Amino acid sequence: RYAEKYGSIHIPGAHQHLAIGDAERDAWLLCMEQAIARQPYAPAFAEYLLRQLRVPAERIRQICEIRQQQQS
Repeated sequence: RYAEKYGSIHIPGAHQHLAIGDAERDAWLLCMEQAIARQPYAPAFAEYLLRQLRVPAERIRQICEIRQQQQS
């Protein structure tokens, strides 16, 4: 298992070198939406998956915003 070998994943920390705002978050989510649409997933699962991806995407944006405010 990945976590046993490498430890837990810290998604916001992995993106801390990037400036992620609304536009970047939305562009990434659009890419994910398009990729999901190309898969043979049931519509309900595709919608669920995209909703789940919005959670870390928004969290990364929030943390980036906080870091920018702290540096100002």
